[in-house]
Amino acid sequence: MKRILYLEDDEIEVFRIKRAAKGLPDFEITVADSFEKAKTLIGKVEYDLIVTDHGLADGNASDHADWFRNTPVVLVSGMEAHELAKVAKDIGAMECFTKPVSASQLLGFLQTYLLGKSSAVTDRSTITSTKCFDPSILDNATGGDPSLQMELTKMFHESLSKELEKLPEYLADGEREKLQRMVHNLKPKLMIFGQEELSNGCRSIESQLMEGVEFDTIKEQLNKLESDSKEFLGLLKKYLTYN
Repeated sequence: MKRILYLEDDEIEVFRIKRAAKGLPDFEITVADSFEKAKTLIGKVEYDLIVTDHGLADGNASDHADWFRNTPVVLVSGMEAHELAKVAKDIGAMECFTKPVSASQLLGFLQTYLLGKSSAVTDRSTITSTKCFDPSILDNATGGDPSLQMELTKMFHESLSKELEKLPEYLADGEREKLQRMVHNLKPKLMIFGQEELSNGCRSIESQLMEGVEFDTIKEQLNKLESDSKEFLGLLKKYLTYN
């Protein structure tokens, strides 16, 4: 039996998640509607994982992070995805989800992470995932259809993977036109997936390539594009794995 402490003061959210979890006998979910109550419970019971809303009536997770450092944490919040990712990193959360989070998505992650483990993870140095991908940003492109969101994500994951494999070759061979075409094609796709900063980076690189700027001059930008794209690729892969 895996014990999960769920910090949430929204009754509707609690109802949704607990109802969906009824069919999962391997989980025992305890709810606390404040950080103060959670502290009391943690002092009495050893939990395998904590799922917490960022903001409760008596504070926010950032202010109370110290007392759950030895337990894996999943952060849930209604804040913007990029803000949530930053907060998750700051408090050492292993995963984050934007509200309204799908019950199947959250519980699917818990099943994947917890089941089959003999004990809770207590060494937070082994937990490196600090960002998340919010599929709701694809609503405009898919009409909110989950199956279309999944299909679109699979397609872009495959496309981005292939492009990144080509990047070192383009740079080594000085393939200016191919590189320019690559960043041009990536711009709108990245915007669809909410990656405005990456898309703007592609736009800047494309503009400089068109102006004849040498690779060495924009080397830092190219390296950042590659590393940030690989990081986002990892987020897409994680989303596809848990859905």
